[in-house]
Amino acid sequence: MIGDHYGVGVATVKYWVIDTGAFHEAEGDEPGQYRDLGNLAYHLTVGDGVLRARYDTVARKAHMDAVGRIESVNPEAGVATVDWRPADFEITPGPTGRRYWEQRPYFILNAKRARTYELPTKFVDAFGDPDWLSHKIAEGFPIRNAKDGRLPSLVVQEGFVYLMQWEDEYKIGKAVDVERRQKRIARELKRDITVLHRIFSTDYTRAESDLHRKYDDKCLHGEWFALDD
Repeated sequence: MIGDHYGVGVATVKYWVIDTGAFHEAEGDEPGQYRDLGNLAYHLTVGDGVLRARYDTVARKAHMDAVGRIESVNPEAGVATVDWRPADFEITPGPTGRRYWEQRPYFILNAKRARTYELPTKFVDAFGDPDWLSHKIAEGFPIRNAKDGRLPSLVVQEGFVYLMQWEDEYKIGKAVDVERRQKRIARELKRDITVLHRIFSTDYTRAESDLHRKYDDKCLHGEWFALDD
């Protein structure tokens, strides 16, 4: 039986839709092992169900050629392993959910949709395991992890992480346009703000969060810190 993901009681699973082009097996790796998953690896849980989908924008329907179960996850390394089983069925999303299938490489189906699409039954058929019928289906994305705290966002955006100074206080923040942010902060706080440093990041939310955690013991208030020279 799949373990209880979120504490004592009935096991809880998420049903992921992942585009066939989102996962890439590296040469020399075991079948079903995937690397460079980034923030996605922090949201995957052992026992989650996965639909490998190819969405047809003309027909407005998705074809599933496999269903899988998450077997292992290493968030820090960005690695996960999936046990795939062959499948052959289609899903026609409604007008509200269609944009997720069209625009996102992966997302979680809400519990109502998962039941409407009869996914527990399809996974029972694929894996020969009736326990899929008794699992509680999770709603949406988890925000926090009991062990590691806040999970990194799956909505990844490029930008800059900056270090600004006012007297003996230092602000660690993020912005797409650092100069505009500097002017706004100076105007709102009526302070002479200096930009000391900026770094570009492909995931500036996570980069900012990492720095906030690193210097948490020096936090004065909000994003302002008492940093050593």
